[in-house]
Amino acid sequence: MGSIARCQADDSDLYWKIAVFSKTLVNTRELIVSELESTSEELLSEVLQFIKSIKRQQPISIANTVRQRIPNLEQGKIVMSDDFNKPLPDAFWLGVDE
Repeated sequence: MGSIARCQADDSDLYWKIAVFSKTLVNTRELIVSELESTSEELLSEVLQFIKSIKRQQPISIANTVRQRIPNLEQGKIVMSDDFNKPLPDAFWLGVDE
């Protein structure tokens, strides 16, 4: 009788896990759809390509989806101070105003 009770407990646990998984799946699906509704067409195209790639279980090329960096495009727009590499005072680390 102990094994029957254990089996019934295992079955109810399994049903509970399935119910939680199903609810989570629905919530995840609704969340994804909600996010997609406010997404640009260009990004939707990339999302679709990504989904199809996952379904085929083929890795997608990041190089195709990420814009290539253009070296020296913003050269001269940021200037570092002369004391940039100097150690910060203890007051900075301790949160004390000088």
